[in-house]
This record gives sequence, structure tokens and C-alpha cells, in this order.
Amino acid sequence: MRQQLVAGGSVIVLALIIIAIAASYPMGTMARMGPGMFPIFSGIVLLLIGGGIILQGLSAEDGLVDEISLRPIIAVFAGLVLWTLLAPWIGLVPATVTLVVATSLAQPGASWLGIAATSILLSAFGAATFIYGLGIRLSIFGG
Repeated sequence: MRQQLVAGGSVIVLALIIIAIAASYPMGTMARMGPGMFPIFSGIVLLLIGGGIILQGLSAEDGLVDEISLRPIIAVFAGLVLWTLLAPWIGLVPATVTLVVATSLAQPGASWLGIAATSILLSAFGAATFIYGLGIRLSIFGG
């Protein structure tokens, strides 16, 4: 239970940071989204996920967990921060590969084939959805 409370709280803190930063960006409209709309909506989704994790932890009947594994928390947080910092400079695909590699460190023994497949699928989905579909100004391979 304690591990889920810490994880949910961490997700909520990250969501609030994202929302606070994105609040200064123009929202735009649904037809013509501004740079603040996606991070705000992402932050709201993260808030809901964090709340769900906390509720799940509170309803767990297995008692308190004695120790909290920081490895998954650090790996996922590092992956998100790295993607955010790197995407504008090195592009969506290399930043997504960095994200997947960093977050795969959360699970010991992750397969390189799985990491490669996830990187390819997320990069393709991200490019199709955000660059081509929504017209977000982000290069695919930097520049």
C-alpha cells in the first residue's frame, strides 16, 4: 500500500508541475490547438492516473509494504524529463528511443528486442499523431 501511495503521489506532483508550466502557454481552441493544450490535458490525465494509483493503494488489503523500490520511480521520471528536454533538439524519434531505454531500466532484465519494438511503435505513433495528424511543430530527427 505504501509503495502505491508514494507512486501515486509522485505522479500527481509531476502532473502539477506539468500543468503549472503549461499554464503560461496559450491554449488555443480544439480546432487550432495551442502549445499549452497538450501538456495541460496530459497533466490532467496524469492527475487522474495518480489519484487512481492512490485509491488502489488505499483499498489494498495486503498491508503496508516495508520498503519502496526507487528504481522504477527514478527510471520513469528520468525518461519523461529526458524526453521533454531532448525532443526539441534531437527530434521526436531519438527522444522517444531515449525515453523507452530510460524507462526500461525500471524493470530488470528487459529485453532489447522489446525495447527496440516499443521504440519503433511509439516513434511511429508519435510522428503520425502529433506531427502529421495534429501539426505540432516538432522535427522527427532534430534540426
